[in-house]
Amino acid sequence: MIWNMSNLAVYIGTGNQFSTIMWNFSLEKLRASLWGILFPGVKSSLCAGANYSLANATLAIILAVLDKNGLIFGCFVTIDGQQYFCRSPQGGVFNGALNEWDCFLQALAHDEPEHPWFTANYCSKHGSFWCQETSGNWPRQKVVRAPTDVVKWKHMDTDFKSPIVGFLPILEPVEAVIPPEKLVGQRVKVYGKGASATGRLVSVDNYDLCLSSGTCSMPSQEWIDKKETNITISRDSVLWVRPV
Repeated sequence: MIWNMSNLAVYIGTGNQFSTIMWNFSLEKLRASLWGILFPGVKSSLCAGANYSLANATLAIILAVLDKNGLIFGCFVTIDGQQYFCRSPQGGVFNGALNEWDCFLQALAHDEPEHPWFTANYCSKHGSFWCQETSGNWPRQKVVRAPTDVVKWKHMDTDFKSPIVGFLPILEPVEAVIPPEKLVGQRVKVYGKGASATGRLVSVDNYDLCLSSGTCSMPSQEWIDKKETNITISRDSVLWVRPV
């Protein structure tokens, strides 16, 4: 689910299929929830009607702060009693690699070709955003999308700080947490501490989840054992498992 800060439209997707709905809570409550995660006890003007751009839910914040608070690979937030899994987008390890952001843009261009995100210079005014992936070209740099327009791909130093690079939340509604034992045989997405993996859930025990035909956003994590397309994940490090 990717939200548009200019009109509160929400784009919900499963695979490459997206649809549009409207939020049932105020943007101010979302601002307050995110700010509370990042800076507990610190009052922010963001919660009092400050302008939100396309990307900068948090202005000039370095990647390490987002990562420390679980906002790169995901954490749970509650807004108006509804629980969401909040994370950063997946923007592609390489320029042109299949990724979540480009799939979303293709669907948006098909449904709303005149959407303001596609206008010239929109992103140069409203900013770009950090993604989950480390650059396939430069291992010490993180992927950034929309540096000049919504389709552009770039990589930047992880300690880069500027008002033009920020955080674009993806909120996935958590209607119910399904025990992974009930998802065996299905294609799932597993969110963990610092990475996510997708594949067919083959088996589950008290210690591990095993996926086949799998892909992983950050296979170097200690709790992930990836051998070709077979992935074993330590259950202790799993935050959430959902069908895809």
